[in-house]
Amino acid sequence: MSIEISLNTYQRAALRAAPATNEHDLLNAIRGIVFEAGELAEMVRQSDADGKPVDLVNLREELGDILWHIPLMCRALDTDLQTIATLNIGKLIDHYPDTFSNEAVVNRNLETEYAMERPLSKPVHFPRGECEQRGQFHSLAPI
Repeated sequence: MSIEISLNTYQRAALRAAPATNEHDLLNAIRGIVFEAGELAEMVRQSDADGKPVDLVNLREELGDILWHIPLMCRALDTDLQTIATLNIGKLIDHYPDTFSNEAVVNRNLETEYAMERPLSKPVHFPRGECEQRGQFHSLAPI
């Protein structure tokens, strides 16, 4: 089945499978992204070590799991996927107006980048001791 949806429609649908909003959303989203990215990296590493092709079905599934955690992070930051995507494309166009170049990477205008995102910024506070209490990363797996 193939359907096209907007980023914010995806965000609303993905959050239906997420726990209720709580003070741990940001930390849980970060942990989930790191965990899933680690699984993805391990899959590619193992494929390279074995000299076998990467399992594309599993690779897409892991990528989807990473994507699922991003709306949780957006919710914690009181923003949405469309805003993040728009800011990111604006930054990419600013960095690489014609095409990618190593020179543009080295000569980034950080003041311009920060100015683009500053209006969306708000302080983010982790619950005291949350990182130390858990002692390890875990994932809120998509349902």
